[in-house]
Amino acid sequence: MEQHDSPIRLTILPENQVVEVVLPITLMEVLAEAGIALTAPCAAQGTCGKCLVQIERGKSTESLSPPTGLELELLTSRRLRDGFRLACQSQVRADTTVSIPPTSRASEMRILLGGASRKVTLEPSIVKRFVRLPPQQLEGAFAEINLLKDVLDLRADLRADYAILRELPIILQQTNRQLTVSTCEDRIIALEPGDTADGVYGLALDVGTTTVVGVLMGACKTWGSPPSFTCAPRLSSFP
Repeated sequence: MEQHDSPIRLTILPENQVVEVVLPITLMEVLAEAGIALTAPCAAQGTCGKCLVQIERGKSTESLSPPTGLELELLTSRRLRDGFRLACQSQVRADTTVSIPPTSRASEMRILLGGASRKVTLEPSIVKRFVRLPPQQLEGAFAEINLLKDVLDLRADLRADYAILRELPIILQQTNRQLTVSTCEDRIIALEPGDTADGVYGLALDVGTTTVVGVLMGACKTWGSPPSFTCAPRLSSFP
């Protein structure tokens, strides 16, 4: 690694802020440490060309690493001659002055937490129902799965795979014939002991250009009425 007798200094314009640099480091990293955020929707991968800065004329080749292949693709030869570089691709090598255009500065990103709302009637594909199966009688006994279908009374073509058929009598014996049934359109997809019908969750996603916001929703559902969703106090963003 190249040794320097004195610290490398970077002057940032128009703030006229001078910072000392510890190598190896990119221009973007130096600016971030100085509290200046640049626009970088590509996460500093050098593919968006948004973190454009200008080095003091005539010193770009001396004070920074040579332009990368990505910079040669995104920047014209004239811009390179004028000292324009991508901050995420440029390694600092010597004292220099960098000017940051307003268009390269990152505006403060805020996640909207409120706004107008309205009630929405949901029609989810997956539904949970709590049921109590009547006891079997010696006369007129049904297969348990057929009895379950009759009690659910959802649709005539409701079906279940072998795993459900094997699990059903075990749960009925353990829970005094009370269970929660999850269905997806024409299929029974899960059985749970007892009443877990209120344990329904959904994930609402807002996919933006540079940010994905997710809200975990808890669904409160009663028999015969559509589920009403309320926001749970869990919010995450993924830049």
